[in-house]
Amino acid sequence: MVTSQVEFGLKAIGFSAVVVLSWACLSWSQEGAEGDSVLLELRQLRSEVDFLRNQVETGGGVADVRFDDLQRRIDKVLEDAAALATEASTAKRQAETAVSRVLALEEQLSVMQAGVDVLATRLASLESDTIFGQTEEATPDEGESVAATAESPSSSLVVGALSDEDGVSVPLPKDRAERLPPTREVTTEVRVADETAEVIALPISSPGLIAMPDARPLNGDLPVFPEARPQSPIRTISPGALPAEEPAQTTQEGPELAGTFVDLDPVTTASSARSSEALSGFEDSRAAFATGDFARVVMNLQEIVAAGDLGPRAPEGYYMLGVAYLRQDRYPTAIQTLAIGLRQYSTSPFAGPSLVSLADALNANGQTTESCRLLSFVPIEYPNDKQAVTDAEQRTGQFGC
Repeated sequence: MVTSQVEFGLKAIGFSAVVVLSWACLSWSQEGAEGDSVLLELRQLRSEVDFLRNQVETGGGVADVRFDDLQRRIDKVLEDAAALATEASTAKRQAETAVSRVLALEEQLSVMQAGVDVLATRLASLESDTIFGQTEEATPDEGESVAATAESPSSSLVVGALSDEDGVSVPLPKDRAERLPPTREVTTEVRVADETAEVIALPISSPGLIAMPDARPLNGDLPVFPEARPQSPIRTISPGALPAEEPAQTTQEGPELAGTFVDLDPVTTASSARSSEALSGFEDSRAAFATGDFARVVMNLQEIVAAGDLGPRAPEGYYMLGVAYLRQDRYPTAIQTLAIGLRQYSTSPFAGPSLVSLADALNANGQTTESCRLLSFVPIEYPNDKQAVTDAEQRTGQFGC
């Protein structure tokens, strides 16, 4: 029994030893396999490290080459930028020099233009003095009508006095003195045809023979009408002999009478009728001009203007007659009529429109150069005549000046 237990114990111990040895062998074999795998992995890691080292060494060389090339390019760009900056600075200096030269040239041109303007003004003044001085006013007894003179083949006023190589030149300088109609000599003597006739006291500001209430005798004991009476004796006073209108000085007794009667000759019935007919013809011509009946304007004004019966209405008469000739396509006659009106009444309210109409007539007559020249004088001579200035600007564009 004891032997069997010992045997059993020994067998158990032997079996335990076999198990331990088997486990040890198994463990040793597993550790060896793991060691081989670790060694293999280490070798692979080493080969990869070697490969990476080779790549790093190769990449470093490539990077160095590329870096050097990039550095060279950067240096080249910097050099180009410096060259461009130098060229820009040079160009800026050249531009400043060019600008200064242009400014100097503009100043020289301004001086030259001023000189040209002065020369043109002097030339225009000389031309105007020459042109407007060639034609003298014709008296009613000595000259024919304006239209008859213009239409005559031998008339030299249109061509000889007004035309040059380009056409008619009628410049109007500012300071040209106005030429007044001829007047008779002023006298202090009062001549009365009828010794029994009475003299009407006339203030200088009165345009007609109007009796003044409470007027004083002019000379000595000459009677004075206290008020207007019908069919009073007709007296004439030369309009040119009266001085410029002045305000009458009043006193306690009444208005102060100033002025002098001149050439108080009786007017014949024919002269009075002619004056009345001239006024009637002028008013009829004005109405016809407003309606565009230029043939009637010419028919009425032709002889009246030539006879010089219009008096203070003469500027308007010359203007209407010249425009009527222009509308009838009688350009030479229109040029002559308007030029005479401008020469004699250069400061009248109708001078500006007359100058524009004269430019129209010249352009219609084929003398566009002279027409443009006259249009350029309108804003200089008549700056206050806004309508004439506006018409001149429109004509300048229409005529292609």
